[in-house]
Amino acid sequence: MRASTTIIFGMVLTAVSLYTGRVYSEETLPEGMSFKHVPFSLVCATPERLNEILAEVHQEVAIVAGVMESVNWFWYVNRERTTASMVVHKGEEACLIFSGVSKGGNAFVLNDEPKFPSNKEAEMKSGENKSWNTSE
Repeated sequence: MRASTTIIFGMVLTAVSLYTGRVYSEETLPEGMSFKHVPFSLVCATPERLNEILAEVHQEVAIVAGVMESVNWFWYVNRERTTASMVVHKGEEACLIFSGVSKGGNAFVLNDEPKFPSNKEAEMKSGENKSWNTSE
């Protein structure tokens, strides 16, 4: 599961960078990460229309969101948690970044006990470039 999560994260990072216009280079990524060009198309609509389509076609609603400076993201899931879609909004456009099926009903699983790194751990890595994914 960890490898597939890494692949999905890479695909999402690539899609968001293409969609937002943010460019990453090998020099700015943390050690162990690499940039890959993944050719794929995005389907886009107005945020309202994409919301309607996901509700009508998959009975999905947005259950989690991230509100950023220039881009917002939403995780849509159906009631049974068997389908999910990730949508990114930028301005008056919303694009479907990823969607999939979870036969086991695990399309949304909340981590009830996240283990955030301590400040000491963060300070130990202070020499690393921390702006690779947040620079404008």
